[in-house]
Amino acid sequence: RSSDLLMLVLFFLVPSAIFSSIETTWTYLDAFYFCFISLCTIGLGDYVPGEQYDQKLRAFYKICVTFYLLIGLMAMLLILQTFHKAADLHGLTDLVFLPTDEELEADDQERILSPCTTPTRTSEPPDRK
Repeated sequence: RSSDLLMLVLFFLVPSAIFSSIETTWTYLDAFYFCFISLCTIGLGDYVPGEQYDQKLRAFYKICVTFYLLIGLMAMLLILQTFHKAADLHGLTDLVFLPTDEELEADDQERILSPCTTPTRTSEPPDRK
């Protein structure tokens, strides 16, 4: 539970405070909305950071936002995988018909292509005259 709270603080609350202070037209709630929408991969595009032309270090700011989004998306993936594994341990995946870890691993181990076999000829081709 403490790791979930830490993720909430590091990827939603603190960045929201930073965005609301840098983006002069955003409130704290607007910034939190941007963080939530972006990291949940909804991404409506109604709030875009770094679009004010008079911002200092605008290019650097956009690069920092890009890194925040990449790291935040990886953190969200980690959280979702952790929740899936926890549900699998407690048997909840059967309740909602999610594939178990064993099924997912078995899918990963299946061959993509069948083994290559060379066709064998059983008879000689007819003579062409």
